[in-house]
Amino acid sequence: MPFSDYPSEQKQISWKPVVIIAGGVLIAVFLVIGAIRLIIGRNDTALQTKQVENQRAAIEQTCESAVNKQECVQQQMQKLASQTGNVLFCEGLTDKSYDSCVWELGVDKKDISVCENIVNEEWKRLCSDSVNYALAVSAQNVKLCDKIQNENKRSGCHYGLEPITAENCASLGKNPSECELLIVVKEANQKQDSRICDKLIDEDRIVLCKEEWILVDDPDFDDLDNTQEKLYGTDQYKADTDGDGYSDSQEIAAGYNPNGAGKLK
Repeated sequence: MPFSDYPSEQKQISWKPVVIIAGGVLIAVFLVIGAIRLIIGRNDTALQTKQVENQRAAIEQTCESAVNKQECVQQQMQKLASQTGNVLFCEGLTDKSYDSCVWELGVDKKDISVCENIVNEEWKRLCSDSVNYALAVSAQNVKLCDKIQNENKRSGCHYGLEPITAENCASLGKNPSECELLIVVKEANQKQDSRICDKLIDEDRIVLCKEEWILVDDPDFDDLDNTQEKLYGTDQYKADTDGDGYSDSQEIAAGYNPNGAGKLK
């Protein structure tokens, strides 16, 4: 057949049936995988349940000689729940012991979803608060405290994690005298002046403020603290005692007398 006798256009393949078939195959594959996972999950749960039952039987046998067998079994099961992180070990405990076991496990795992297994609704909320508190402390993130529902526990979380400063002291509900102390100490440190501490009423706090809480006692900001000012006989409230245009610390560093002319002796 001459080449000219072949059709000039090739037949177009319709992709629609191919796409439909391929999509059907993929869906079937996903369904099979899902079914397999479901079966495996059920088998795992069944296996775990069987293991827990065996452990409980062994514990009951061990606790036979205990004064209070039931209490002994509950304690050991709760211990296993904590060690393994498996809530199934809480099963079979009495109502309060079961809820307590789950609560402790939720806090240990820092997992709020565990708290959903608690029967008592109030305990369920308290468990969630405890987990959120644990998460906040673990992450050292005060913002996580806001997830706590109980107001007192939420405040306690804030107090424990949020640094108390002169600015937030009152809003955190601290004692007014404590807030006054923070304000005075902050001002004394900003001005590097221990005399600010005299604003405090309590004598013991004044002493502590001057001797322990002031980071630098240098009210004239000449880089010589008051102890050094006394040592060199300079004015602790004048950066340039002799008024020659050089600060006391500059003259001392260069070997000159900060109180007048000449060299240091």
